[in-house]
Amino acid sequence: RETLCGAIELQLFASSSGLTPAESRVLSRLTYGLRPTQIAHEHGVSLATVQSQVAALRSKTQASSVLDLLAGVARLPALQALHLVPPP
Repeated sequence: RETLCGAIELQLFASSSGLTPAESRVLSRLTYGLRPTQIAHEHGVSLATVQSQVAALRSKTQASSVLDLLAGVARLPALQALHLVPPP
């Protein structure tokens, strides 16, 4: 599996946790296994900015560590698209 969870699940998690768009992007990149230095470079911000966003992620999700946060994300139930079948 390329990431810990799907985009829809991650978006719902971010929304329910009150994450900002920037925090959501950082969380998404963490689920792909990127390190804060890599995320900072990719987003064109300082490492301190990403570290601050990670701290906010942990606080808002009540995670004791980044590993705890990612373990919680990995446990999110998979959502499937609804297939509406017209009646016969």
